Amino acid sequence: MKRLFALVLVLSAAALSSPAGAQADKTEALAKAKAKFEQDVSKAEDALIASIDKALTKAQSAGNKPLAEKLAYERDLFVNQRIAPANVPAAGYLKQRSHAIAALEAAYLPAIRDFAKAKKEEEAEALEAVLNGLVKTARGYGLGLPELSPRPPLVIENKGTGLVMEPGGKTGTGTVTLVAKVGKKRPMQCWYLDRDEKGYTLVNAQTGRACHWAPRTTFAGGEALPPHLATSKLDPQKETPEEHLLQITESRREVVISSLAKGARTANTLTVVEKKQKGVTTYELTLEKAESPPSPNQQWVITEAR
Repeated sequence: MKRLFALVLVLSAAALSSPAGAQADKTEALAKAKAKFEQDVSKAEDALIASIDKALTKAQSAGNKPLAEKLAYERDLFVNQRIAPANVPAAGYLKQRSHAIAALEAAYLPAIRDFAKAKKEEEAEALEAVLNGLVKTARGYGLGLPELSPRPPLVIENKGTGLVMEPGGKTGTGTVTLVAKVGKKRPMQCWYLDRDEKGYTLVNAQTGRACHWAPRTTFAGGEALPPHLATSKLDPQKETPEEHLLQITESRREVVISSLAKGARTANTLTVVEKKQKGVTTYELTLEKAESPPSPNQQWVITEAR
């Protein structure tokens, strides 16, 4: 209801400066696109849930308790967070969802660009917020992240510096640092962003090691230095340790990345800190308190590696 109200406000504002006929056409086109999107996504979701239920009934009838428990768990994950199941074929659902989102964007993005071109930034932002909300309802995350289901390699770029994350050392086992963007040609600076019920994990495409926060063992002036971002292997048979879990908060096309570790509650936001030593500027990754609104050094752009 809130998204629909925002859409009405945006289109009403535009109507003040647009020909009535043209505005009516735009309004109708967006309304039709929204209705078709919701219908298509709902149909795809219902079909996948029916498949899970069928598999669950079969497992229960066969007395396969471990599989039944997995299916029940995956059903809840899908219903609540739109995380596709691993024990039921989901390729058809993901394809239908992707097509529905593409069709929705094909209707909304030209209207957003028209507002931006006319320097109506507030209207463009409001309409993009509507689009973002619809997409997030369908897949559990919005426009700040690319489609994650094919598990594409990603680059994590800091908005303030334009630098990207890459683990240090020749073997990629050192502290995660910031470097100039190269992209897909350098797998070490490519990452996989994986979802589970508690948060996200960030896994390096070359090493297979996941990011986590580790305390420093050295001290400065008697005080412990901030933790650094390291990487280590995850055991797929065990629950993901909390220091590896991340929270992704979207703000239009940028995101804020926070640690879900209990020890990082007061200062938990991934932040780039600028330092100067002997006239040389360097950048370090650390955890700081979240800023409101977030500064460019706390904002990240996550895109598919090219």
